[in-house]
Amino acid sequence: MHEALDILCRLYRGFYIDRPVGNNAFSYNQRRQKRIYVPPLIRGRWRDLRQGDEVVFSEIVDGKETNCRGLDRLICWQRTERQRVFFMDNHNHALMFWFWAVRDGWVPAGLPLVHVDQHKDTRRPSEGFPPAGLATEMRAVFDYVNFTLDVGNFIPPAVEAGVVGHAVMVTSEQALTGPFPGRYVLDLDLDFFAAPMAYIDNEKKYATIKNLIAGADLITVATSPFFMDYALAARWIKRLFTEPGDNDGEILHRVK
Repeated sequence: MHEALDILCRLYRGFYIDRPVGNNAFSYNQRRQKRIYVPPLIRGRWRDLRQGDEVVFSEIVDGKETNCRGLDRLICWQRTERQRVFFMDNHNHALMFWFWAVRDGWVPAGLPLVHVDQHKDTRRPSEGFPPAGLATEMRAVFDYVNFTLDVGNFIPPAVEAGVVGHAVMVTSEQALTGPFPGRYVLDLDLDFFAAPMAYIDNEKKYATIKNLIAGADLITVATSPFFMDYALAARWIKRLFTEPGDNDGEILHRVK
C-alpha cells in the first residue's frame, strides 16, 4: 500500500494549471489571475494541515475578482488500521482519491457515497470518465480530475464508472436524519458549516457527521476555499477529528 500511495504522491507533486481547463476555466478570459496551484500530497494527519500562499481557485463574483488561497499540502492520513482520510482544498480531487483507494484494494468498488455538502456537485462534465473505467491507469484519471473536472461535477462520473455506488445527498437538515448505508465512503465538504447553511443547528450537523466519520471505510474532506473561510474550516476539522490525547490546538496555530 505504501508503494501505491507513493505513485499518487508522485502525481500530486505540486504544479500550476495555466490553461482554461478544470477549475481554472471559471471566468478565465475575464480574470487577471491566469493560473491556479494544485498542492502536493503527503502522508500526514489533520494536525499537519495549514493554509498556503498560492491561489488555488479564482472566479469573478459580482464583477470583482476573487482569488482564494488553498492548502499548502494535501494530506493522506491513515487514521486507523481500517480507515484513511484525505484532506484537500478543491473538491474534485476526491474522485482521484476514491479511485486510488479502490485500485489499491483499500475499499471495494461501488460502496455507497455519503456526500455532506452545501452543494450536490452533480453537474455533468464535458467528458465522461475514461472508457477503460476501473482499469484506467492512474495517470489518466489524474489528468481527467485536474484538467476536465471541476468542483461541481465530479460525482456523476464517479458513480457511472462504478468507483462509488449511489450517492446519499446530505445537503439539507432533513437529510441529516438518514437513513445511511451500513458501509460507505464519506465525502465531507466543510462548507456545510458556512453561512448559507446557518439555518441548520451546528450541533445537529456535528453529531451526525461525527457518527458518520466513525463508521466510514474511507473519508474525503474538502476545505473549499471559494465557499468557506479557512480559519472556520480548520476549527471544524479540529473538532471533528480530535481524539483523546491529540494536541488539538496545533492546527489553529498554523492558520495564517
